Order: sequence, then structure tokens, then C-alpha cells
Amino acid sequence: MLAPQPTPALPPAEEWPQRPLMLRCSPKPGVMHTPGAGAPALVNTHESYPFETDLFKGHFHLSVRYAKNAQLDPWQEGQWMHGKNRKVALWVQGEFKKRLRFDEVYLGFVWDEALAPPRGSKTVMDMCDYFSPGTIHDICSDKEPYVLNLLAGAADAVHMWQEGEPPADKLDPKKPTLVPERNAGGMPNFNNMKQRAKWMHKKNKAGGINAEHHHFEPGWTYTFDFYTHTFHLHDFELHVPLGLTKWKVHLEEYLSGQHYPLIARTRGGSVLWSFELWHEKSAAKDVNGQNAWQRLAAKAAEEEQERKAKEPVRPAESAPSFARIHDTLSDRIGESMRLSSRTLEEALREPTEEDTLESCESEGSQDSCGTRDEDDESQDSKDADGEDDGMGLSSPAVPRGLVSIAREGQMRVFLWKGKRLRKNPKHSSSWVTKKNAIPQGCAVRVTTVKGQYVEVELPSGQRGWTPGRNLGTHTAKPLLEPQVAIITARRKRLRAEPRSKAKRHGSHMQLDEEVDVLDEKDGWVLVHRTCQHAGWVKRHNLKILASDEV
Repeated sequence: MLAPQPTPALPPAEEWPQRPLMLRCSPKPGVMHTPGAGAPALVNTHESYPFETDLFKGHFHLSVRYAKNAQLDPWQEGQWMHGKNRKVALWVQGEFKKRLRFDEVYLGFVWDEALAPPRGSKTVMDMCDYFSPGTIHDICSDKEPYVLNLLAGAADAVHMWQEGEPPADKLDPKKPTLVPERNAGGMPNFNNMKQRAKWMHKKNKAGGINAEHHHFEPGWTYTFDFYTHTFHLHDFELHVPLGLTKWKVHLEEYLSGQHYPLIARTRGGSVLWSFELWHEKSAAKDVNGQNAWQRLAAKAAEEEQERKAKEPVRPAESAPSFARIHDTLSDRIGESMRLSSRTLEEALREPTEEDTLESCESEGSQDSCGTRDEDDESQDSKDADGEDDGMGLSSPAVPRGLVSIAREGQMRVFLWKGKRLRKNPKHSSSWVTKKNAIPQGCAVRVTTVKGQYVEVELPSGQRGWTPGRNLGTHTAKPLLEPQVAIITARRKRLRAEPRSKAKRHGSHMQLDEEVDVLDEKDGWVLVHRTCQHAGWVKRHNLKILASDEV
């Protein structure tokens, strides 16, 4: 058996053929069975690249608008994306080697190390479920931050073909083109990704959701088309649409010197494909005194040392077993550290009824849930239709703080410390609990939802109102608690830009209306009201609340 090889280092920027961008198949050992996986590949090529993993074999092609040194421009006249507003498009075609259920395969982004998300990122991520139903995310995790959705629901277009069908209907695997929608197995054709994602999570007459009753079949050729107009990868920016304005996010500031991953994987972690998209801005970012080239070189050296350390010196001195090492370390790790080491696989597993009961009984008290650790996985018991509400597996995931999806009878946990309950669902109402009486992570039952407020019942039986943003499905605490403000002026409307003559949009804001603060600039504040209403308002027209006032 061959010894595992260390992860290849990142090629110098001078060797990137399309600098400042560099695309490559994941160089991690055992992931992509493709020759030269760690070497730079090209975007905007005449033909697609072949690749293979344990579960999938096919071709891929990445188109990036304004990429340098490209073989062709897919947006020029006569090419397949002429006249399209897409800034990035990923085209993947191939066959599955194993029969997989739709609800077992996810597509999205998974990073190796912690990110540094900006203020307001939680609000923006909560909006993902509006535009892409079923999205699950934890970008604030210290280990494997992720944003994922079902592969079958996240594709903008899917084309299915099998042997015996008209050859003219098969798409050329080496020539990427616009993908015409062509489904099979009783699935309808969809007009867009949002329509497809909703159907995947729709309740099926036979029980469960539609995604549980359809499979990716070996022998069929699947072509997936993914595209977006929000990622400007030539500048490494994300343009988040907020009503009539846009929020420009400079990705290198928040990726902590990491690449932008493009990955498809199963719930258990097996990879279908994994590509890395690097930008020189991110690779050169100094993180703890090292840039990406230095960090990856150091990581490769550590892996080599570990490999050598595992080699037995002589047969009589065999290395201790992994189980024995694990037991020794487990004895020295406290309960809080064990819970905080929550991994992506744990987040994707289906919760059980015992998980929910243990979340409140672990401290052995009926009056309080006790102090909960940051990554405690309190899950909803059941949704209103009787389906398990567990991280997007049997029904769409409930993003933390998104009140419109919370239903009566569901279980939630408090995301923050020092939160209190109010007597009525308004900011001016009196408190009914004392400060610090509710610990972070305490599980509560939702009894009523009214606008931005949710009435909850504590384990002691006491009831009160709190803003929905204070509740979530687990306690993966973001780096910064989002700021909240109340409007202090009457009949104010949002503006598309931070200036007095900018265009107004949306309805008039109410006095004491609560909004999320996203950014500040020159005496103006960018605030968020709903999924479709965000904009600028003058600083003196609102009051930013302290953490214990929310």
C-alpha cells in the first residue's frame, strides 16, 4: 500500500497562467483522481477538463468574465453566453458511479479554516433561504465553515440523458454550452433554481419530501449548469443586491487567506468534485504573519513529519493504536470543548428526539437549561406539517433569526448572552425576566410569532417576547453579534445611496421599527428591513441599541 502523500504546495503567483486568478482541482490526497490535480488549470477554454472521483466521472468547465489570457471569451458575439449577465458559470457533466438519493448530495462551499465574516453577514446569509430554499450554513464555525444546498436543487439547469435515447439530445462533454432543462423520472422541467429548490423540499404524498424519492442513477449522463451575477471573481468581490443598492464585499478581507471552494459532496463527506479558485489578493493576505504560500508549505512539512513519525522503527515498537490515543485525549477534554468541536458531518446528520431532550436535561435542572456550549445542537422537534425540521434534510433548514419560517411548537435556542423577555411584542414593553437569567444556548418552545417578535416559553414555564434574531437552531456563535437599531423619526424612507438626493424606495418606516445595521458611511447607515428592503438612512434618524437592549 502506498504511503499517503503530503498536500502539494500552492504554485507561486508568477506561475499562474491567468494571474491574478488560478483554478485547480483539489490537490488533497485521495480526493480527485486526476493527473496534475494541484497544477493550475485554465478558465474560459475551448474544451472542458476531464476529472474523476470515487463517486463521479466527467468533465468540468469554468467561465469567468473578464479573465485574463483566456483562450476565448464566452460572452463575445457568437458564443454561448453572449448577452447574458452572468459573471461566473460552472458547467459539469458526467456519470455517477453509485446510486445516490437527491437528499444525500450537497453542493456549495466548504473551507478548511475559520473565516472572518463581516458585520451583517448573518443577515445576508439568512436571506439565502429566500433566494435559494433549503440553504444551510455556518460561516462562523471555527472548523469547516460551510454554505450548502442540495445539488439537485442548487443547479440553475439540469440535463439528463441515457443510452437508448436520441443521440441528438446528448450534450457534447467537451464543448460547454447553455444547458437546456431536461428532466426524467417524473420530475417536471424548471424555469430557475428557486423553483427547483422549492420543489425538492416540497412535501411528497408518499411521505417525506420530493428529494427523498428521486435518485442519481448510474448509467445516466447528467449535465449541471451553475451561474451567478453576484460574484465578480476577476476583482474577487461579491456584490450583494439590497433592493436598489448593492453591498460590495471584498472577499479577501474575510476568507482569512483561503481559496474559494467549489465542492459537491455527500452527507457523509464523500466528494463528487472539488475545485479551488484562488485569487492573488486572498493568497497574499497576511494571516498570523503568514501568507497562503507559507501556510501551505508549513502544512505540507507537518504532514511529512507526521508520516515519518508513523513509520515503525522496528516491529517490537509498534505505535499506539488510534483508539487508545483517542481515549487518553478524551479523558483530558472537558464537556464544553467536546461540544464545541462540532463538525460538518454532525451538522448534516438527522437529529433524533433524544437529541432535543438531552439538550435541556444535560445540566440536570428543571428550572433552567443550564449553561450551553457554543455548538450545542438543539433541533426543532417537529414542524407544523409533522415533518422533521432538521438542517434541511427532511424539510428546509431554518436560518437563525429568520422569523418568517419559525412556527408555533418548534424548539429554538438563545444565540446570545444576557437576553431578556418582554411583556409585549414591542421594543418599549417592560421586561419580564431579569438580566442574565436566560443562559446562552437555553432551549425554548415557540408559542406565537408576530412580526419580528416571537413569544417563547422557558423550561420553567414562564413566557415572554423576544426578537426572532435572538433565536436559532443551534448555538454556533458568530464572531460579532449583529447590531440592531430602532428608527427614531417618523415617515422616513430608505435611499439607494448614502446621499440626500438618492432615489427613495420601500414604504415609510415606522417609529421604533427595529432594523439590522450593515454598514456606516459619512453620517449614513446601511440598514436591512426585509429580504427585499435595505438601504441608507441618516445616522440621526435612528438609535443603535446596546447588546442588552435587544
